[in-house]
Amino acid sequence: MSVLRGVGKGVGSVFFCIFLALAVLPLGLYKFTDYNNLSPFFANTVKEQISSKVGVNQLALIKSVLLIKCESADKVQFPLENQTIFLDCTKIKETNASELPSLVGVAMFESIYHKEYSCNFRECLSQTQGQDKFFLLVSKKGHDYYLKLTYYLLIGAVFFLVLLIICSKRWLKLVNPGICLMVVGLNYFFLNYFKTRIGVIPNEVSDVIFSSFTSIFLKLLIAGAVLTAAGIILHLIFKKNGQNPPVK
Repeated sequence: MSVLRGVGKGVGSVFFCIFLALAVLPLGLYKFTDYNNLSPFFANTVKEQISSKVGVNQLALIKSVLLIKCESADKVQFPLENQTIFLDCTKIKETNASELPSLVGVAMFESIYHKEYSCNFRECLSQTQGQDKFFLLVSKKGHDYYLKLTYYLLIGAVFFLVLLIICSKRWLKLVNPGICLMVVGLNYFFLNYFKTRIGVIPNEVSDVIFSSFTSIFLKLLIAGAVLTAAGIILHLIFKKNGQNPPVK
């Protein structure tokens, strides 16, 4: 029985850590591709690019032209280098000329984010190349797929967590899962170190990319430390009081 318990504890520990670590990747991508997370980033990026090429007077002229077109339509086309987007006339009327680039950035992002695909995510991923593949990865379709994949991996993690708890004795029922959480959570320091070594990526870009993952790893690290500390404290309390809780 003790041999089976030892094997179960080893298998539970290893695979709980593996499934938990694997689940962080799609969960981080799910958080990263949230509309409210990416929309401001796209808006600011496009705003900076347009503002660097187009002056205030030109923006005012562009808005005037758009307003003329809006007299006979609810939406108007706005051509960009690689695509044509549609701007809502109500938003154009409510937006100052200086904020027009931000409006263009949000509209551009929405056309990418809510694009309809005739294939499932994995099929589309294998069929697209270059820029289109990146757009798919940050789309709503990708966002939903990451959440589904996270659920599957977390189910596996929970299964092996239960196995680990069943095969662990006494206070180790807290300590063993806690150690696994801390092992995975230590990637928080690795990502922060890796982030400082990427000099080719602007800080505002790396912040958006890494923050989704580092926040998850930090929470796992804290949760693991709390569980481990709780298990050790309970063990010391039982030991000090001379109590010997039954082995389960």
